[in-house]
Amino acid sequence: PLIIKGSLRENLLYGNNLKVKDKEVLKLVKSYKLFIDDQDEVLDKQITNKSLSSGQMQKISFIRAMLSNPMVLILDESTSNLDYDSRKLINEQLKSTKLTIINSTHSIEEVDYDHHLHIDILPMAQSKGYGRKLIEIFLTRLQSKGIKGVYLIVSKKNQNAIGFYKQTGFNE
Repeated sequence: PLIIKGSLRENLLYGNNLKVKDKEVLKLVKSYKLFIDDQDEVLDKQITNKSLSSGQMQKISFIRAMLSNPMVLILDESTSNLDYDSRKLINEQLKSTKLTIINSTHSIEEVDYDHHLHIDILPMAQSKGYGRKLIEIFLTRLQSKGIKGVYLIVSKKNQNAIGFYKQTGFNE
């Protein structure tokens, strides 16, 4: 996940054009149990990718996504660096939203969505454009419903997925 050298507030609001109050940001920081000392001044805490665990960085990505008020949230192994309790907490948080969530995970037993899209291209059919075509159809349908953007989270470890999503038009 992208972490800039700066305050927690700057990291959580990075790329966000909405006016978000500190109270709303603090509520999410506390609900996602980002730090043990979730006090009000935590938003001014200076952070870097070296001062955070990989799990904290993933939580920051989730909070950043939630603060951007997306209509659709695309996740790809987004909880891979989290312990079981944190994964459970985040899945509960996501389930309580009214978002459309597209979640690619190998831990399907840990999530419980009403509807989900699962794309699994068999090895013999990979690199033939099927995944790209499925994503194109899906995005076209979302656009036809008035959805203007999609937020995608991909594990840094999954370089193949990152390459695939970049080829299909997603950017960092």
